[in-house]
Amino acid sequence: MYLIYLGISLIHSGLKASKNTTIIHQKASIKTAYIANVLNPKAIMLYLVVVSRYAGATPTLGNYLALSSIHILMMSIWLIACCGFILLSSQKINIVTMKKVINISGGTLLLILTVTPYIKHDMSAF
Repeated sequence: MYLIYLGISLIHSGLKASKNTTIIHQKASIKTAYIANVLNPKAIMLYLVVVSRYAGATPTLGNYLALSSIHILMMSIWLIACCGFILLSSQKINIVTMKKVINISGGTLLLILTVTPYIKHDMSAF
């Protein structure tokens, strides 16, 4: 239900964005970013549910460290690529338009990814 709420909120925010939207520039510290990532419910669920499945039949600390290192590397590459794209595109694309596209497409994708397993499960019952 929470993911559905987030998806709808993103779509609503994207549709509501207008030229009068003010962009607030905030500086974030390493401490703030670290706390946000450590307390991120998606990351916690990833490590509790998904990583434990791939850690092996008898998981060791080394298995978890290897998987978390791969996760950190993948996220670093992803964030660097996204930041580079945003910096390059912000000079050529209107920020409000970019906000609309990101929020609407992100909310739609989140809804699709959240609802699809339930639809497949209901379809298989027939």
